[in-house]
Amino acid sequence: MKELIFSVVLFLLGGVAIFAACTGARWFFSTKNAAFFVRTFGLKGARWFYFILGAALCLMAYTVAFIH
Repeated sequence: MKELIFSVVLFLLGGVAIFAACTGARWFFSTKNAAFFVRTFGLKGARWFYFILGAALCLMAYTVAFIH
């Protein structure tokens, strides 16, 4: 049961990151933590970074839920 809850949380976090990356959500990229990546990589690079991060989180959620 713990694995299922953990995988749902990972999937939701990954989904939010992918959604923000695809839409370029200002509320997401203006936060203090995301602003670091915007300064470092630029807005386009930060969007790619969060898209890849979100995909990795969703893949981890799948792995925890179905393979573990």
